[in-house]
Amino acid sequence: MKIRFAYIAALLITLFAPSAILAQGGNFRVLSYNVLEGFRKDPARMDRFVAWVKEKDPDLIFYQEMNGFTQVKLEQLARRFDHPYAVLSKTAGYPVALSSKYPIVDVQKVVDNMWHAYITADVHGYKVVAIHLSPHQVVKRRQEMDELLYRISLFPRGSRVIFAGDFNSFNAHDGAGITDDQLGKLKEIEERRPEVRNLWEGKPDFSVTAKAEKAGMVDAYRLERGKGRPDYAKNHPQNARRIDYIWVSANLRQRVKDCDFVYDDVTKELSDHHPLLMDLRP
Repeated sequence: MKIRFAYIAALLITLFAPSAILAQGGNFRVLSYNVLEGFRKDPARMDRFVAWVKEKDPDLIFYQEMNGFTQVKLEQLARRFDHPYAVLSKTAGYPVALSSKYPIVDVQKVVDNMWHAYITADVHGYKVVAIHLSPHQVVKRRQEMDELLYRISLFPRGSRVIFAGDFNSFNAHDGAGITDDQLGKLKEIEERRPEVRNLWEGKPDFSVTAKAEKAGMVDAYRLERGKGRPDYAKNHPQNARRIDYIWVSANLRQRVKDCDFVYDDVTKELSDHHPLLMDLRP
């Protein structure tokens, strides 16, 4: 009897170890999407989203702006595209959320010291961090990023990390992403709204994304994989200032098969953000 129990225990460890799980399947597909204020509480928008997700078939979804959702409502939505697991950060304000084909475990939801919230969890052998940073204050975003990167630094050595969401932050690598005209409009907003301080000394701030790079995180979108993307702004005239990101730990760099924004008939109308879709090799 003891031998049988030992055999079963060893089998379970083998089957459910992260490396074994990753080896069993093909690509792992990740979607990050700011869905615009809980789909504006419009059932027709949700129906279009569900049909679109079924077509793209992601294994894991990072959501931002899940306004008006409860845990039960999120689970009901996720089950419509065969995601039996879902986690909502909170019910007030602008929640972040996760849904997945695979169990979401070791979940931590944090609202203290955050403008919105964040979630950390284990999913299919990955450490995932779902975020939505402050939309109005660069100083607050810097503080939030410091906390998030410290939290990531506490993960076990060698963790495979996926860090995604709406960072409300520019970066220094997107070429002509901010023109003089756009900068002028940003300054006008700050003149009208004293609570908005997204510029630093009158200039675009790149410090938040620079912190992620300095910490060793990899901007998955910028791994061009031979596609010849000249820079973000030239390829994305519809929304020339990139603020949505999927970052991965350095040990996933070579596993990123593709990471790009999706522009189609659905996404051009569903939200004021475009979704970011990433495929990881096993």
